[in-house]
Amino acid sequence: MEGVILHIVISLATGGLEKFVLDLVRANQAQYEHVIVCLEQLGELADTSVADSISLNMPPGLRLSVAFELAKIAHEKKAVVIHTHNEKAQFYGALAGLLTRVPVVHTKHGKNSTDWRSVVRNNMAARFCKKVVAVSNDAAVQCVEDEKIPAGKVMTILNGVDLTRFSRVIEHAEARCQLGIDPSVPVIGIVARLALIKDHANLLAACHLIKAANHSFNLLIVGDGPLRSELEQLTASLGLEGCVIFTGSRSDIPELMQAMDVFVLSSRSEGVSLTLIEAMACEIPIVATAVGGNPEVVKEGETGFLVPAQNPVAFAEKIIHLLADPVLRQQFGIAGRQRAETEFSLSRAADQYVKLYHSILHENKT
Repeated sequence: MEGVILHIVISLATGGLEKFVLDLVRANQAQYEHVIVCLEQLGELADTSVADSISLNMPPGLRLSVAFELAKIAHEKKAVVIHTHNEKAQFYGALAGLLTRVPVVHTKHGKNSTDWRSVVRNNMAARFCKKVVAVSNDAAVQCVEDEKIPAGKVMTILNGVDLTRFSRVIEHAEARCQLGIDPSVPVIGIVARLALIKDHANLLAACHLIKAANHSFNLLIVGDGPLRSELEQLTASLGLEGCVIFTGSRSDIPELMQAMDVFVLSSRSEGVSLTLIEAMACEIPIVATAVGGNPEVVKEGETGFLVPAQNPVAFAEKIIHLLADPVLRQQFGIAGRQRAETEFSLSRAADQYVKLYHSILHENKT
């Protein structure tokens, strides 16, 4: 073991950022010991962590005492690097790094708010970080252009997934049978938190158009969140009850993906979506909104289609195109798997982080 990496997150609630942090810890546990500090609650994913997890139960508002608490934990755990994930964690982690002289790495998992307060806070915190890692080139551009972080301090490490977990492990028919879905009916699927930024309402509007065009399908909505009741009501008002299945939060995502013919993502904003990578790893063609890092994951016309955000007509047209062309679906699926293996494996991302930790620690010694 080469020392302790102290990760700081808001919580370990179900989400892409949280899943990636846990995967990164798991992939690098042979090289470093890891400790995860949650500023707020632990969250349901804490039980799956191979690292020690600590919750500070931080109340709302600015709490400078949190920086001192983090500094104390870093000292007690003998942390060699503090690794923060997203802006609140960066703010307090950077201050803790300043207090302890432990180098700080920050990962920017998506675009932050462009409100001037956020921009100033992130710029200030970045001054105390050795490196700011963007998970997409789009996020890296925001660091430099909007937050005025020196370009030499910013680097990009694309997110990755465990490709051994995501592949065609069972047949379509078997996966659908387990969900009570007619094997002859095509399945459109989305895996995302039921929150405004994911814009499921746009997807449901697109599905209403698909049904109006006399195409049969099932829509599998995997995930939970604050908008579930509202989205269920919208489903009913659009006459889609017989087509849409809300699964709630699930831990068997790789198996659920086996039932899907087309994977969709309707987000208004994204960093690098792990679910897009997971879908490609499962050889599922994609229709996604052209926002954030999505165009860096989905190759237009090669692994799927990109459409404007909040445009249900364009969304519906591309979904129909894929539903009507099984050969194209297969071509996109094979190309997606190849792209996931080349660009978005967890091992590749984990190796890049280890090299970054090594270089920072070597720099500190010289």
